[in-house]
Amino acid sequence: MKFLAKARGQHATTKDAFYSWCDPAQNYISHSHFGTLMRSWGFQSAHDELFAWLDSDNDGRISYEDLFRTLGVHLSPQEDHYFRFQ
Repeated sequence: MKFLAKARGQHATTKDAFYSWCDPAQNYISHSHFGTLMRSWGFQSAHDELFAWLDSDNDGRISYEDLFRTLGVHLSPQEDHYFRFQ
C-alpha cells in the first residue's frame, strides 16, 4: 500500500505520525484535516477509505489509540512490543 510506504518514509513511530498529523488544539485527527494531509501526499481519491480504516472505533476522528491499533503494527512494530510489556 502506497500510504504505508509514505508513512514509513515520513515517520519513525506511530506517536511521531500522530503528533505531526493531529490538530494540537484537539488532540485528534479530524476527517477534514486528514483529507488535507492526504491530498498533499497525492491521495486525493483514497482519503475517505484510509480515514475509515484508521478510525478504528468509528467515532469520526482518529485518536492516537486508533492510529496505534491500525497503523502501529505497520509503521513501528517495536512500539507495539514496548507497549505490550509495560
